[in-house]
Amino acid sequence: MIKKNKTQSKLLSLIIALFIVVAMVVVSCQLPFFGGGGSDTPIIPPITPPPNNTPKYKIAYSNINTDLFIINEDGTNKQVISNDGYPTWSPDGTKLLLRKAAALYIYDFQTNQQIEIARYNGRGFRVFSDLNQFVSNTKIFSVLTSPPNDTDGIIYEVDITNINNVVLTNKGQAQNTTDILGPQLAVSRDGTKLAYSYTQGNNPDSYIIIQDLTTNQQTIITQTQGNQRSEELPKWSPDGTKIIFTSYDYNNNYKTEFLLYNLNTNQLINLTNGLTLVNWYPSYDFSPDGTKIIFEYDIARYIYDNQRTNIDGEAGTTGKILFEPKWSNDGSIIFFSGSGSNFGGSPNDCTIEKIKVVGGNYIYDGLVVLESDIQEEWEVSPVRLP
Repeated sequence: MIKKNKTQSKLLSLIIALFIVVAMVVVSCQLPFFGGGGSDTPIIPPITPPPNNTPKYKIAYSNINTDLFIINEDGTNKQVISNDGYPTWSPDGTKLLLRKAAALYIYDFQTNQQIEIARYNGRGFRVFSDLNQFVSNTKIFSVLTSPPNDTDGIIYEVDITNINNVVLTNKGQAQNTTDILGPQLAVSRDGTKLAYSYTQGNNPDSYIIIQDLTTNQQTIITQTQGNQRSEELPKWSPDGTKIIFTSYDYNNNYKTEFLLYNLNTNQLINLTNGLTLVNWYPSYDFSPDGTKIIFEYDIARYIYDNQRTNIDGEAGTTGKILFEPKWSNDGSIIFFSGSGSNFGGSPNDCTIEKIKVVGGNYIYDGLVVLESDIQEEWEVSPVRLP
């Protein structure tokens, strides 16, 4: 009888132990216990938000007060880094090239130093053009001119491998450009080709020339002489096979068209065919892979990828004054500058705003910065930075 009780006790202890183990497994798995008001769906733990130091795109810009700022894509961490200057980022985001009056400077974020690399009085050159472009982390293409022939821009490769011993190499000449002070010249990203707007003498017509910077061979891709048209403001695709530019028609109240030229096929496409626009500043940019173009036309945004699509309704930007689109290097964001009146401010106030690109959808994502008169020259870092 005693032996039987011991056997029963052992069995009872085993059942209790098994019950405790099952209960612990159920609790650890967050499963409902015997249907006691729970759900058949496991409880998913919340996603931990990224830390505040998650790398972000940074925007460099100057305002009417002549300060040069950088700010994160989400509007945080605004910093003054210099007094004035039109900025251009190096490919790795560690430097800014700054054009100030008639001089060029490098701002190095690793040393927080600003170093002059070219000046009229110092090195015998004037910095006239907005063509000041990195083609690698240590090489810049710039248009520098020497008096008295300031209308002919000499293209220089500026080697900053040794920042204390900058080397200038003459890469060719863009003669009689329509406006050496304006963004009339563009170098392909690999630094092998130049595109610029050419005019001869007092002729009001101008056309686009592509120049091979290795052989100096020139190719006219449009010919407008006698047609009273001005073709200007070229921009290269990332792979250097296409160029987009603006054409103004003097005989039609300066009607503006955006034209796309394919160097491989010699095909010329009018992106704005059928649209009406008069006296509007050209605004366009290629996607990082070069397959799409976003452009602003008559206060509307369009995407071109072999066909034209108005994305305003989708992006929530209908009626907004937005221009100067700049596509982020991973293709996830399109930045625009706009008017402070979009946010109830003064028309003299300027903004930088953004659109998220999610798959094939374009979603307006709000304000980055609102300032008093942001200058036209502002740039997004090519990489995300801490």
